[in-house]
Amino acid sequence: MSKSHAEEIIAVLWVISSVLGFGFGYMMWGWTFAFMGATSTIASIGYAVKEVGRERRGA
Repeated sequence: MSKSHAEEIIAVLWVISSVLGFGFGYMMWGWTFAFMGATSTIASIGYAVKEVGRERRGA
């Protein structure tokens, strides 16, 4: 499993936690988990860009 794929899975889990936090009225936890989901999504995009660059160079 590539780093970007693992980070995508982690991001989705953070977003699910965020939705559950908001759903049960825990606004602080909802926003915290939403922030973590966003940062994990950005990290997965960064890893994916690096992976594509490596594939194009043939490494």
